[in-house]
Amino acid sequence: QFIKKSATFSTLPILRPPIHSDSITAMAVVRPGMVITGSRDKSLALNNVDTGECVTRWIGHSAEVTKVAYGNTVGNHFVLSGSRDQSIKLWQFHSRETQKSFEGHALVVTGLAVISGIAEL
Repeated sequence: QFIKKSATFSTLPILRPPIHSDSITAMAVVRPGMVITGSRDKSLALNNVDTGECVTRWIGHSAEVTKVAYGNTVGNHFVLSGSRDQSIKLWQFHSRETQKSFEGHALVVTGLAVISGIAEL
């Protein structure tokens, strides 16, 4: 699992040791040096790109995570994840708790978006 780190196109491993037990399928940037990854292992992880450290992990989907989005609205940091389990989960950023689960989609969730300035979901 690698990422291009600079304009010189040097390729550096970002996850040492592997944070996920299966391939990464989704990623969202939180800020420079911090990314959230979603995986076929059904989990999400907040990763420090510079150190390779897993800062926190969110577990709750019953199938592959297909999409990840990060939002910060009026100081309220949150993570959204979509999955092959046909659900969208809203996660509290500073804990491992699911704040809300949206279920009932007929198929896999293939898209998510966060709109800046919207205080409610």
